[in-house]
Amino acid sequence: MQKIKGPLWFVFIILIGVLLFTLIQPVWSSEQTKQTIDQDKPEKKSEIETPVESKHPGLDVVTKTKQANNYTSSITVPTTESSDINDEIHQWLNKQEEEFLNRLDTDIELPEEDYLAHLNIQLETSQITNNVYNLTFQTYQYAGGANGMDEVMPFTIDVKKGKVLKIDDVMDVDEDAKEKIITQLKTTLQEDKDKASFVFFDKIEEVMDKPSDWKWGISKEFFTIYFDEYEVASGAAGAIQVDIPIDDVILHLKDDLVKEMELTEKQEVQKEKVEQEISELDPNGKYVALTFDDGPHPKVTPQILDTLEEHDAKVTFFMLGTQVEYYPTLAKQVAEAGHEIGNHSFNHTDMTKVGQSEIKEEFKDTNELIKEATGMQPTTIRPPYGAYDQNLLTVSEELASTTILWSVDSLDWKSRDADSINKTVINNVDNGAIILMHDIHQPTADALSELLTNLENEGYDFVTVSELLQLHNKKDIGPYYKG
Repeated sequence: MQKIKGPLWFVFIILIGVLLFTLIQPVWSSEQTKQTIDQDKPEKKSEIETPVESKHPGLDVVTKTKQANNYTSSITVPTTESSDINDEIHQWLNKQEEEFLNRLDTDIELPEEDYLAHLNIQLETSQITNNVYNLTFQTYQYAGGANGMDEVMPFTIDVKKGKVLKIDDVMDVDEDAKEKIITQLKTTLQEDKDKASFVFFDKIEEVMDKPSDWKWGISKEFFTIYFDEYEVASGAAGAIQVDIPIDDVILHLKDDLVKEMELTEKQEVQKEKVEQEISELDPNGKYVALTFDDGPHPKVTPQILDTLEEHDAKVTFFMLGTQVEYYPTLAKQVAEAGHEIGNHSFNHTDMTKVGQSEIKEEFKDTNELIKEATGMQPTTIRPPYGAYDQNLLTVSEELASTTILWSVDSLDWKSRDADSINKTVINNVDNGAIILMHDIHQPTADALSELLTNLENEGYDFVTVSELLQLHNKKDIGPYYKG
């Protein structure tokens, strides 16, 4: 092997050095650059976690889920800054979970071996004012059997005051308010074709007897009552929610809540309406209520309407369902003229000769026809022939109606004579009388103008049956008659 001589050896060393520098320089440069960047970066500060603000100030929520061997659960849990609010709501949630787990400890039968029981508690939140919220929990439990169980639990909370509001905090529930709410509940449920047949109307008053036990919520549009499954209806109806227009209860709401909900103007409008109604009827005045049965009749009823308009008289027409079905436009004309429409049954059946179910069908069907034709929901019932028994009174109550008879019978159905009709009424009338007539007989229409004039000459004013009952404080007393 030939040895490398001096100059060549030196060149070789130089080449090796250049090669090593070429390989090492990028790594060294990168490290230097990294050190420079690190030196230029500001010193990293410790991070501070800022929670995301809730859409609803003062209220946070978390959904807790579980999956065990034999069940699953999902529970929505709200939290406020108030321990009082949290304690009451969380205690209720814990109770629901405990009851569900206790049911699992019993010998339940699930449809299949691998079928899991389930508890689901959902939360619906609505903000009423800056500080007041409705928290409505919808609970579904399935722990075996054919069907699950539904339950509703509303809480109305004030996050500023730190309390769960009770009914007495938002409303003065006197007997008048309670009766008005119960009547509205019955009327609304009766109009609900999907639920009406399942509702036990006699249980509503029982369940609503203690306002402190009500399950309720409130908004600018409605005062809402909730019933659990099976509470006032069969299971087919499920849990029931009834929305009552806020106008119907606004005069009973606490003034501070009305102001906070910005309902002051609406409340004043309702106050003016009530004051106007009261001022229109003088407690010391002379009033009679004319009533017309068995219509509407295509020829006689229009004549009667014209005469009533001439005398500026408002009366009550007790209509038959068969007639309303044939003459809905005429029924609407009666309503638009400002008269009251009552329910006289569908077929003019003697209600003491049939069972309660048939009675209910007669009046319920007629209510629906009148409502469809006029937009008005009748609140009074007059049984044909004035014949009634306890079955009739029970149905009347279920339909949120007052049963009305009469104190003066014009005997127009018997005499068919205008002069005789006038004499019969004038000889028997007195203050507060309810006068029975029929808008199906031509002599009745012929007699009416003179009769109205004679009554006016004796100082009488004309009102509807409902106005007369309110004036004499005889509301919801069942049949009303004098003599």
